[in-house]
Amino acid sequence: MLMSLIDLAKVFLEKYGNHSLNDFGAETYRGSLTSIMFDYWRSFLAVKGLVEERSNNDIMLIFREYHKWDQSGRTIPLTEYFGIDVIKSVGNSFLNIPT
Repeated sequence: MLMSLIDLAKVFLEKYGNHSLNDFGAETYRGSLTSIMFDYWRSFLAVKGLVEERSNNDIMLIFREYHKWDQSGRTIPLTEYFGIDVIKSVGNSFLNIPT
């Protein structure tokens, strides 16, 4: 039986942790290749969820919101602005992207 994406993510979470995507950056590259790819995968899933679920596949809506955040001075983290809490380790929730 193939593992679901959620099951696979839980395996990686146990090994690499549940740190915020706000921490993604130079520090990411101090980990193993697998942990680096896991962070990219988490980032991909966050963007995918925003585009497909939050904006009903309207990527320009996401870009407009991003520009609003940028032009307002980036006073809060982007994940907070978009209301994303990626990779929840509790329950069966993999992406928690409130509408």
